[in-house]
Amino acid sequence: MTPTIQAIDHITGVQHGFRPVSNYLFAKEQPALPIQISEIGALVASLPLAFAKMPDGMFVLVAVTGFKDGRNLLVDEQGRWGGKYLPNHLRAYPFSLQAAGAKSATEQQFQLCFDHASGLYRENPDANQGELRFFDDAGAQQETLKQVIQFLSDIVIKQTLTQTAVNSLAAANLFKPWTPIMNTAGITAENTTTVPAGLFSIDEQALRTVDDATLVQLHRDHALAIAYAQLLSMTRVTVLVELLKRHQAVATAAQAKAAEKPMFVGTKDLAQMLGDPQGEILKFDWMK
Repeated sequence: MTPTIQAIDHITGVQHGFRPVSNYLFAKEQPALPIQISEIGALVASLPLAFAKMPDGMFVLVAVTGFKDGRNLLVDEQGRWGGKYLPNHLRAYPFSLQAAGAKSATEQQFQLCFDHASGLYRENPDANQGELRFFDDAGAQQETLKQVIQFLSDIVIKQTLTQTAVNSLAAANLFKPWTPIMNTAGITAENTTTVPAGLFSIDEQALRTVDDATLVQLHRDHALAIAYAQLLSMTRVTVLVELLKRHQAVATAAQAKAAEKPMFVGTKDLAQMLGDPQGEILKFDWMK
């Protein structure tokens, strides 16, 4: 847990609250977003998936949204999200459930936390400004906070399932560094289309040669579905290339002041490019 992520105290923070997220600029420099296995169906047709190696050596499943320069190509300059599906990682912000020790031998305990680096925490929330309290005067959770906790609890369950599957793939030595081949025609020289460092893909040849016992274990851990989805998604790196071209065209037009109205990458245009993945989006009615 980082110093800015702090637990919400129902005693000292009974009068506290937050300002709802109004844009996704906080994710503008996140070229890879952690996702759960339940989100694959909504993302596989529109974005490349990969496995990111963490500092502790663990791998996590991610959706790739940019290149090595660190720009999230699905977030425009106004902070609007350009895809049809908004990953759980972004929907949950700035809330999270952080591990707080074992409740029992088989049960983990979590605490609800808030990222104060977001600038959205309020010690004196103003309802006239659309700000919300965490609790009522009696200390009971407000309905919005109940929804947040339920949503985050669901994410924790799905993340546990996802991590078990990814760990199974890692144990079977099925990862290799991801070095996609891309057509970069039209990309200006000052930008790189190298994928972010530390990303891995499934080694398809190794997957074809796993022994029967390993194959059965991968199936039990729901790892095969992730493996095949990741392989299928890699061609969607072309979406990122096209998005980069559009962002560069916007920047060039703005600098040259060649048009009466500035060009922009609209959410409608991006949605058409990214397709219409299946799966409902859970949205809290926070954005006005």
